[in-house]
Amino acid sequence: MRSAGSGSGGKKTFSISILATQLFPGITMLLPIYLMYVNFTKLTGIPMTKTLHGLVIAFATFGIPYSIWMLKSYFDSIPDELEQAAMIDGCSRTKAMVKVVLPLVVPGMVATGLYVFLLAWNNILFAGVLTDQATRTFATGLQEFASESSTEYGLLMAACSVTTIPIVALFFAFQKYFVGGMTGGAVKG
Repeated sequence: MRSAGSGSGGKKTFSISILATQLFPGITMLLPIYLMYVNFTKLTGIPMTKTLHGLVIAFATFGIPYSIWMLKSYFDSIPDELEQAAMIDGCSRTKAMVKVVLPLVVPGMVATGLYVFLLAWNNILFAGVLTDQATRTFATGLQEFASESSTEYGLLMAACSVTTIPIVALFFAFQKYFVGGMTGGAVKG
């Protein structure tokens, strides 16, 4: 629960390297990921392009560093004394983490999860290159309503409305956690 600066140099280096991954835009990683997928398929025979598991791995490549950085601030906002008090009361370190710390970071975990889901849901770049007709996502499917000669605006707007329903439903389902999570990790006391 200690901050990156209070421990060893390795913690600080790890934190900064996680933050540095956010400096690279997704388009700079598209060709290397595609080439790795092609080479992996050649070596193992497991298809990675035009598959959903390949798309999930690509989304995780960008979602995990962001999640680590965001959740670190939530864990840092919890006082060490809470964990120590639970251990004095007879909890092991693991049990103190599960029973005391994790319930306090649930809002941060929900907010982070919703944000990462939203990033993946709206991603057109990776989904457009790494999928095909059978594995297309909603965001890439919206492109079918526009062509060089015409755009079906009525159908496009209806499809956009349907595409936003899962996001809106998730937000309303987890609204109390989301609002608490967005403010909880930002406040350091």
